Amino acid sequence: MQPTGQMEWLMDIMSAETKTSFPNDGERIKLSQMVSKLGFFYEKLRNVIDYHEEHLVRRSSLERLLKRQILLLQERKAAVISQTLIFEFIRAGYLPNDVLPETMIQDLARQLEKYLVFLDYIQKNRLPQNQKLTDWIVSLAAAEINETLSPNEKENAVINFMYSHLVENLSFLNNKTEEK
Repeated sequence: MQPTGQMEWLMDIMSAETKTSFPNDGERIKLSQMVSKLGFFYEKLRNVIDYHEEHLVRRSSLERLLKRQILLLQERKAAVISQTLIFEFIRAGYLPNDVLPETMIQDLARQLEKYLVFLDYIQKNRLPQNQKLTDWIVSLAAAEINETLSPNEKENAVINFMYSHLVENLSFLNNKTEEK
């Protein structure tokens, strides 16, 4: 791809409407509007108390919910955690109601399973800095789930554009490394 083509590609993505699309087939996840409004107000209140920059709000909520489910309630079934997470996010207004396919619950459960394996290993083996490792694993899970639920296409496009630009234009004068 020539530089002009890359720039046009980037401009197309940056000027396009951002809308997360989900498959149209199958059953949809639908929750009560009254409960959703209560969840929305609760989440807004939490965000006032626990302020984060805009792009970190959803991830912070994900981490909080995962910690509650996994560490406090000791839930180890990925499907239960996934369903709770999606329901809470619909109630909080982070995800649309009556749009997501029910298969999303199993998709997120598959992602969560690997993190639950790590967390169980950490808990059973009493590793050094146990709490830091646990927090880090939960943070990784939240980041992956956040990217799945709300991929940032524009940010990814800029990253890919910069990477391809660097690869094409970066050269080192001395490729030899000195051994000491």
